Amino acid sequence: MVTATARTRLCLALAAAPLCLLPSCSLIADLGELVRPDADAAEPEVDDGNGGDDGDATPDAEDADGRDAADADAADPDVGDGEDGGGICGNGVQEPGEECELGDAPIPCVTTCGTPGIRRCIECAWGACETADPEVCNDLDDDCDGFTDEDFPCRRGRSSPCTTACGSTGQLLCSTDCTLPASCPPPDETCNGADDDCDTVTDEGYDCPAGATAPCTTTCGTTGSGTCTSACETPPVTACAPPDETCNGADDDCDGFTDEDLWGPAPVPVRITNSPAASERPSLAWNPTNRQFGLVWQEETGTNGGHIYFTLLDADGAEALASDVELAAASGSVTHQHPAVVWSAAPGLSQWGVVWSRNESPSSSEIYFRWVGADGRSSGSETRVTNASGTSTEPTLAWNAANREYGIAWSDARDANREIYFVRLTPAGTKPSGHDDQRISTTSACISSRPWVARGTDWGVVWCEICPGGDMGQIYFTRMDDTGVQIPGSMTIPIAHAAVQEWPRVAWSGTGWGLAWVDDREREVMQVYFGRLTAAGTLESAALPLTTSATTPVGLEPTNPVPAIGWDETRREYLVVWSDTRNGTESCGGADCGAELYFARLDETGRKIGTERRITTAAGRAWRPALANRGDAWGLAWADERDGNFEIYFTTLACR
Repeated sequence: MVTATARTRLCLALAAAPLCLLPSCSLIADLGELVRPDADAAEPEVDDGNGGDDGDATPDAEDADGRDAADADAADPDVGDGEDGGGICGNGVQEPGEECELGDAPIPCVTTCGTPGIRRCIECAWGACETADPEVCNDLDDDCDGFTDEDFPCRRGRSSPCTTACGSTGQLLCSTDCTLPASCPPPDETCNGADDDCDTVTDEGYDCPAGATAPCTTTCGTTGSGTCTSACETPPVTACAPPDETCNGADDDCDGFTDEDLWGPAPVPVRITNSPAASERPSLAWNPTNRQFGLVWQEETGTNGGHIYFTLLDADGAEALASDVELAAASGSVTHQHPAVVWSAAPGLSQWGVVWSRNESPSSSEIYFRWVGADGRSSGSETRVTNASGTSTEPTLAWNAANREYGIAWSDARDANREIYFVRLTPAGTKPSGHDDQRISTTSACISSRPWVARGTDWGVVWCEICPGGDMGQIYFTRMDDTGVQIPGSMTIPIAHAAVQEWPRVAWSGTGWGLAWVDDREREVMQVYFGRLTAAGTLESAALPLTTSATTPVGLEPTNPVPAIGWDETRREYLVVWSDTRNGTESCGGADCGAELYFARLDETGRKIGTERRITTAAGRAWRPALANRGDAWGLAWADERDGNFEIYFTTLACR
């Protein structure tokens, strides 16, 4: 029998032998059992005579060094014999108590940093979870060193900033194999005033690229320009710069005025008269139906006037008649002067009304009326309006369409002192039944002259009074009702100032009166002033000098400083024209310019719109302006000396 001790000795001997190829000691033990069956229990020990105590005929086997198995057992007490329940690690068999056998494949596990790892079989037990090495491209910290994909150019799925070909900042996206693209891809376009996506266009896709100039709406509602905001939004109203003013009837530049400093005369004025005699004192009116101007003037034959003429002009001033119509002819001592014309329209009526003064002698003159057909070819006969002693002169007229009547005011000396009178006339030029001349002024110590009448809700009459001494003039205003009677308490002195005030002119605005006059409050320098009156005739705002340039008053033409004023209902503004001498010594065609015409526009509150503008630029004097509004522009006629004697000229004033 081969005992456990013998088997152990045999295993150790074979392990020491270099040619031992048996797989394990347990196999050797098994072979020993096959070679020699166990007979220990059947055969008693037999003394071999050599003192041995096992009774074997053959002596006990000994180690190569002469020690027997018992000695070996005693010397190696830790060598197991396999019979106490423990296995032999490495024998190729996973025995009880072993987790694995040497050479088993590693098993997967989760590392302490949460990544996949492996466990190896060490001494037939699974060792600790080992991290992967090297790092794998998987956006994980495989080796638990606190870094992810650190062995690669980039971290999988992550991006990093880069500079594009156009200088913008793009993003490089790490691919699934932890490599970077060859070039920096541009980003999507954003609102930043730059070309982000490298297509040479800035902030495309936005309504207003940041920093760009774009149209916007101004505070007054016009279209201006501004800088797009950093959020690519249209410039706000407060940051929208208004455009330059243009001729469009709107306040483009948001200064509260319309078309300022863009109005002016036609490039070339139209010469109307061509007579060796002086043509003076034009008066102008507009027929909106036929779009024609009616023009009257006096042609001098002596010191107190001459003939009265009438003509029609188209909208630009070209004469519409083959020849001028003579309304009143001078003969001997009889002359005519101070003509005035008004367009008269009512249901069933279309005509021009003309008045003038007829001089019978230096001490006797009367007011006459004549109607002229709309075509200028037909007319009524001369109708005498006044019939009193003394002189009746300086007539002016207006039309009341509702009552189909004219209102006429003039200066009259029938009371031994010159006073202002008023009368109503029918379209035929006769006085309504029961109505006669009405005296308006009552200052018997002063001379009342230079009247002007206009139609509002009633008749408005303005004039000036020169008192003894000649150094004081005062403007008066009153109203006449539809029956031609002065409204009680309506007389006012709107301009209370210790200065010579004369040549007043008024225009009705629909709610009040615009008053222009000549004033010498600057002493020795006559100026044109403007004031806004209430419907009752009281001054609403301070008098505004129209002819003051900077701080220097501008002198008016001393002989005929007469201003003209009109109201533009479409634009709701006034226009005032006058003659002044600011260019008197300038050269106009080789001679002194003399007195030239200027105009100013004023809004309905009386504010000046822009600056005054020059109308005439020729040598000699230009004076006695007459205005008529044609709706889209003004017609202007005046007496002009550029041709050596006074002729009537015409132009239009419009936005140009």
